[in-house]
Amino acid sequence: MNTNPKAKRILCYGESIVWGRIPGDDNTVRYQINKRWTGILQNLLGNGYEVIEEGLNGRTTNLESPHKTGKNGAKYLFSCLETHKPLDLIILSLGKNDLKAKYNTTPESICDGIEACLQIIYEEGKTISEETPKIILVSPCIIQEKERLRFGKKEIDFLGAKGKSEKLGKMYLKIAEKHNIDFLDLAQYVKVSEIDGVHLDENEHRKIADIMYQKVIKLLSI
Repeated sequence: MNTNPKAKRILCYGESIVWGRIPGDDNTVRYQINKRWTGILQNLLGNGYEVIEEGLNGRTTNLESPHKTGKNGAKYLFSCLETHKPLDLIILSLGKNDLKAKYNTTPESICDGIEACLQIIYEEGKTISEETPKIILVSPCIIQEKERLRFGKKEIDFLGAKGKSEKLGKMYLKIAEKHNIDFLDLAQYVKVSEIDGVHLDENEHRKIADIMYQKVIKLLSI
């Protein structure tokens, strides 16, 4: 928590990449705050900014998980925005988990989920002066389809996801251009870990933080 009342407030809303999950089968372990890209970004920005980390393992754009409740990103986004108002910038990083085989989604339906989240931001994210926070839309990394231990057996969670993930960068860019918001295609800068094909090694978190730093400084200095 930043106690500087003049700090510009940045909400990072996403899934396990925002949460900082360490690659592997254990979904309860994550990098320490100074190793996660959100924490690195906070250190780079300094006391004039507050980076608010809202990441959740398994979070989707607007899909309900058949195994656990609370994974629907659009549903929680309402209360999340109300909790953290006022906000100067929202970094929206969702879509990776929609690629899981159990959801049987298409790139087009994932983009519909992103559109739903953006609409919620426009409706619920406004400040008292009716200003909408600036937005950076982030598209997922390219997924590698690897076997992972799940519920005691090995399976490929993201079967069929690689080809779909390769299409999302250009599709998210079109959404960003349509809404006149900033955009970052993670696939252009970082690669998933060879361990599980989904999450990121420490050095990739540093890369994201460095790129985000440049974007945040530019957007919030206008």
